[in-house]
Amino acid sequence: MADIGGSSRVNTSKADEEIVVGFDNEIMMIKEQLTGGKKQQEVVSIIGMAGLGKTTLPRKVYDDPFIEYHFYIRAWSYVSQDYRKRDLLLGILSYVIELTDEMHEMSDEELSLKLKKGLMGRRYLIVMDDIWSVDASDCLKRSFPDDNNGSRIMFTSQLKDVALHAKPDSHLHCLRFLTEDESWFLFQQKAFGKETCPLWLMGIGMEITKKCLGLPLAIVVTARSSCQNRKEFSIVGESCKKWINVIEYPCFGDPAISDDSPSLMADLQTISQVVMVKHIGRATMS
Repeated sequence: MADIGGSSRVNTSKADEEIVVGFDNEIMMIKEQLTGGKKQQEVVSIIGMAGLGKTTLPRKVYDDPFIEYHFYIRAWSYVSQDYRKRDLLLGILSYVIELTDEMHEMSDEELSLKLKKGLMGRRYLIVMDDIWSVDASDCLKRSFPDDNNGSRIMFTSQLKDVALHAKPDSHLHCLRFLTEDESWFLFQQKAFGKETCPLWLMGIGMEITKKCLGLPLAIVVTARSSCQNRKEFSIVGESCKKWINVIEYPCFGDPAISDDSPSLMADLQTISQVVMVKHIGRATMS
């Protein structure tokens, strides 16, 4: 019901504009965990490597109208590896009450107590996105009261041990890679929208999609670049004489890379703009 403040990275993934493919069951299960079950405070954890959508998926759930209605307070906090407890407290507190100059002068303990008092008696949903250490969850645990009113905390992490530490008996949502069919569907939706993929681009489009290895982020970025280039080529000439060459992504699988890591995004943007010379003849002969 209430969503007063903002955090440093609430809208960066723009999940509300994204098409989530292949995770319908996960979304349904997460929504059920958040709104049903026990009245006592529960923890919902989502884990997966960079690029699998562990920020996009919970963002879809977080922005769902029913979830917004169900919880009196919702707060989204981007943690990362270089978090500061003070920044996390102020960020979450900004969703609960309007921050004042006086609060910025408070100690961490005072802010923690302020947050706890603000959450007491209210059903809340706190999302802690991209957690890398158990210390990050432990340092805020005392600030989240359990009033047996159905409050929930949602963690996202690349590390299973970190997610389990919050609540060892909690159900983990381990995100999988997309199938080839799901990948191709997502690529078409992002590259062509409501239009149909031209037959002469279907072969190379599928090849590009396969090289994205089932990673939603890779598919979305390459599809957008493909769409931009296609429009540019349609203005310059009748046929597309260049296309995208997607090569191996060395950064995928690196535990030090986050979904919104600048290095990951830079690699994707650069790779997706390389010319695939071997397909010139195929395109012009179509």
